[in-house]
Amino acid sequence: MVKKGETLYEIARAQYKSETAWKAIYEANRDRLQNPGDVRAGMKLVLPPASAVAAGASETAPAAKSAAQTYTVRKGENLHTIADKMYGSQSYWTLIRDANKDKLTDVDEVRAGTKLVLPPKPGSR
Repeated sequence: MVKKGETLYEIARAQYKSETAWKAIYEANRDRLQNPGDVRAGMKLVLPPASAVAAGASETAPAAKSAAQTYTVRKGENLHTIADKMYGSQSYWTLIRDANKDKLTDVDEVRAGTKLVLPPKPGSR
């Protein structure tokens, strides 16, 4: 069961000791998750067998350097609310801003539907 503030990346690190296994978790839960950022506390996720995750590792190896997630902004959200939801603290809003400077004109009013890059939380590697 997903704990408050957990992301697919953090679950992957805890369950599989892998920075890229979040993709396998996301694929196994496409029926529950519209995008990787849809993870919420209390959700029950399907965790694929470690052998399936390891088999897919060769396909995802080039992405191992960047374990960032993509997040689709919903109506009424801003960088502070997204940081709180995805990282457990609003103080990480600058992390999102810095990774998406090319997509943002106003950090307080982010358009719904905008796809943001969410880098790994500092210290989670």
